[in-house]
Amino acid sequence: MIPFLLIALALTILIVAGDFLVKGAVSIALKLKISMMIVGLTVVSFATSAPELFVSLMSALNGNSDIALGNVIGSNIANITLVLGPTAMLFPIIVQKRVYRFDWVIMAIFSILFGVFMYTNKTIETWEGYILFIGLLGYIYSMIISVRRDKRQGTFDIPDENEDEDDAIIPNWQSIVFLVLGVFGLWYGSKLLIEQVEIFAKEIGVTDRVISLTVVAFGTSIPELTASLVAAYKGRKDLSVGNLIGSNIFNIASVIGITAIIKPITLTSHDQLIDWVWMFGAAVLVLLSIILHKQNMINRLSGAILFLFYGIYVTSLII
Repeated sequence: MIPFLLIALALTILIVAGDFLVKGAVSIALKLKISMMIVGLTVVSFATSAPELFVSLMSALNGNSDIALGNVIGSNIANITLVLGPTAMLFPIIVQKRVYRFDWVIMAIFSILFGVFMYTNKTIETWEGYILFIGLLGYIYSMIISVRRDKRQGTFDIPDENEDEDDAIIPNWQSIVFLVLGVFGLWYGSKLLIEQVEIFAKEIGVTDRVISLTVVAFGTSIPELTASLVAAYKGRKDLSVGNLIGSNIFNIASVIGITAIIKPITLTSHDQLIDWVWMFGAAVLVLLSIILHKQNMINRLSGAILFLFYGIYVTSLII
């Protein structure tokens, strides 16, 4: 009975923390007059990727590459299918052109690099980790340049501070407190949830690879799910989409990059390359969901297809 109470407590912490994180991020966007999409792609993405970084780094240092790799691959699949799918089913999302013309392309490039590094040496070496992390810094720098250019041209999508009373600008210290509480709450809630669910999974004899691709990946994706649902519910759908695309980029470039820099990550089975194919397939599926709709919308049907994709993927791991 106690494990189920702890799981309920973890979920409650995650929901509250997600709300704090969104409030802090929105306040920053309003104050600095920058797009919700950029905030989602940077501040929120980095914050919600913190659990993946923690889990993968600790796993690699403990010599468990299965969990280090499976956590990131499974989390990226879950972000697009298990998180974006249900979010779109509840709140259909119109996607800005920038997302599929630039940010999705960046995500695809990092994904391909990730796959090449895994396949060529069967190990993600330290220098390859540096390439991924330096690439991330370049991506962030390009967004800063884009923000400055669009502000000068007056073409930037600046949020309206009067459109939602709940998202009014709050003092700097309060924004920082919300962000800190949000990040800490997401980290602690994820950690508590993972511990309880992982104990249960091991009791029924599930392997480390399956645990990392499902239980751990789901647990570390809970922050993205919470933040995205809260953002979409409040009408901040740009923040929701930006959070997920950005989180997948951060998962590969920062989580795998930093982990490999500290300790090279070694593949233990060919199945991990197959898992990568599923990850890239999910990325292609979300792109098709966007560009095949006249309004570049991820509608309820597309959301259901993404969610079904996750179900098929998990089933393939079990059978």
